[in-house]
Amino acid sequence: DAVGPLVVTAPPSFASHWLVPRLPRFAAAHPDVDLRLASTSDTVDGPREASVLDNLRTDPREARSNVAILYGKGRYPGFRVVPLFAPDYVPVCAPALVEAGLRSPDELPRFALIHDDTLSEVGWTAWLHKAGLDAQLARRGRHFSNAALALAATLDGQGVVLAPRPLVEERVRAGHLVIPFDLGLPSPSAYYLVMHERVARRPAPEAFERWLLQEAAQ
Repeated sequence: DAVGPLVVTAPPSFASHWLVPRLPRFAAAHPDVDLRLASTSDTVDGPREASVLDNLRTDPREARSNVAILYGKGRYPGFRVVPLFAPDYVPVCAPALVEAGLRSPDELPRFALIHDDTLSEVGWTAWLHKAGLDAQLARRGRHFSNAALALAATLDGQGVVLAPRPLVEERVRAGHLVIPFDLGLPSPSAYYLVMHERVARRPAPEAFERWLLQEAAQ
């Protein structure tokens, strides 16, 4: 088997808020693996995901192993597809907003809604409907082109965002973010580890898959 760097491509928000904080544990368990992390929004189901999948078709003569974490429906023919988790989306804000009175959904009209424009199936309109609130509230707020930017604005206290619960749990435990009311909206999509079958048989991707599944199960 080829021995070379393991290149992991992931969505920006997944990489920065879920994967990066856990990487020291992988490095401690597998110090011999040269893991290199890249992020791109092309890892979310859409017209540009083909570029990520093309990159996974590693030439068997190459020592480098390319794997990706994709957010979508898991339909990637010709690849090894390993389900990680399907998140639910919850309202998240900075502690200062709770101190300012955001303690129930009825208080939302007083605060700015933050929109992650990569979300098409899960968003404020659906959440407001589930909460029994006026869905017209979703027409206002601040829009950002990806989840990483939306979470950065939320951490800065600019408003309330709908975020995947697993991606914000560490920030909530640390006190940087708060889930002001625990009403979740299930996502029809999930995160998947995707790689070419011939890459999956290499030691580094095998080790990464085992470790990633253990982390996702916690």
